[in-house]
Amino acid sequence: IEEIMNKRCQYFTVNEETVKIAKRLKEKGYHIYVLSNMSEFAYTYFKDIDFFQLCDGIMISAYEHLVKPEEKIFKTLLDRYHLNPQECLFIDDDDTGKSLETANRLGILGRRVKPNDSQDVLTLLEEYKIEV
Repeated sequence: IEEIMNKRCQYFTVNEETVKIAKRLKEKGYHIYVLSNMSEFAYTYFKDIDFFQLCDGIMISAYEHLVKPEEKIFKTLLDRYHLNPQECLFIDDDDTGKSLETANRLGILGRRVKPNDSQDVLTLLEEYKIEV
């Protein structure tokens, strides 16, 4: 059990097509922030991947002692990075939709995308007239 727990992150994959989308957004001058309920263990494992290197800010709930969909974690992100909610687009793959409801209540637009579906991310960006 200990070996499985220590190696569990190696079974997760990074969607390289989504990373390419993030790189193109950065090239166009967009800022990227992460708001994740990831564990400390998982973040430590993944923190050096290309995607996280593209981010302008990262908030991991395990370090913040806050979790999505709580309003406070969203407000902390907005305050910490001086973000205007109306200028933010929230992309989330949470099946419950609760995080998206919280984001929308705070004035942040966005919608749920299918997990690990880079084409759905592109469709969402097109819906908001964001060219990549």
